[in-house]
Amino acid sequence: MSWTGRSLVGLLLLAAFLAPAAPAEAVGPFSHFTFCRALWPSLSTRLGLDPSQAKRLWPGFLAGAIAHDAGYYPGGESNLAYAVHLLRPWQLTRAMLALARNSGEQAFALGWLSHALLDLRAHRDLVNAFTQGPYSEHMLAHKQFEWGLDCWLLARPQGAWLWEAPLDWRAGLGLWQRAVATVYGRLVPRSVLEQAMLAHQKQVRQLPYVFWLSGRLERPGRWAGNALGWVLGHSARPLYVAWLTWRDQDLDARGVLTARWPLPQDQRGLLTAMAQSAQELNQVLAGGAWPQGTLDADPGCEEQGCDQAKQARKWLDSLPAIR
Repeated sequence: MSWTGRSLVGLLLLAAFLAPAAPAEAVGPFSHFTFCRALWPSLSTRLGLDPSQAKRLWPGFLAGAIAHDAGYYPGGESNLAYAVHLLRPWQLTRAMLALARNSGEQAFALGWLSHALLDLRAHRDLVNAFTQGPYSEHMLAHKQFEWGLDCWLLARPQGAWLWEAPLDWRAGLGLWQRAVATVYGRLVPRSVLEQAMLAHQKQVRQLPYVFWLSGRLERPGRWAGNALGWVLGHSARPLYVAWLTWRDQDLDARGVLTARWPLPQDQRGLLTAMAQSAQELNQVLAGGAWPQGTLDADPGCEEQGCDQAKQARKWLDSLPAIR
């Protein structure tokens, strides 16, 4: 085999290694983290935390803000994620807030609330509008759009912290388990929750580098990595995506590797969704009306009408009942 041939194979193998099966049925983790950073100063004050306490509980708040999606990632239980998105999600969120016993659990619950509000707002006003339909009808387009927003946030100078966002879900697992038991009447093993979060953390750590080294984004001042990303982005990445498309395989990897860089109006749309979600969060915490419907804003999944909701309900029914 020629040097060129060996190099191409090597690049393809690298692309395969860098492409995790990472779904984005909502806006991605880095969008949620960015939203959290805007919220935490006021929410930590609301909890009565001093600066050292706020710093200590910040990783738990971030963990709560991505826990909804944990089951979607390789190694997690997908039905867990489908359940919390599609089956009485607002009742579950209210249970999280009501059952929190200490400041660590409260921080996790507030992160959970932030995720739910941004998911619904971003889907309804931004993602579904761009793709001209809900996720169940335009899966790849949703993934490309949502991951593109995350790429933009990761590439901004003020987004450098997102590459190493701290996560600590230990304080929230018991609360999560109790809230699920209260709303669904089923006992989800703590090990299932822990494994889902571990799987999610692994992908959160890898994804920025996948985007970077596949040419989906550039980092300020990192010319070597940017150059490698350009090379892979114009060689191995499109070939690997073409192969996956031909095989009709791994929609998640294809979504990551073909993330669509957001247009200026899309960037503004995400920031607007965050601002409106922050207003809704304050209204809810002040005793205002709660949102309704699934977090995906998908009419086809209301009343357990879609396959994912039915699958999640079946999984919950297989778990031990709370007596």
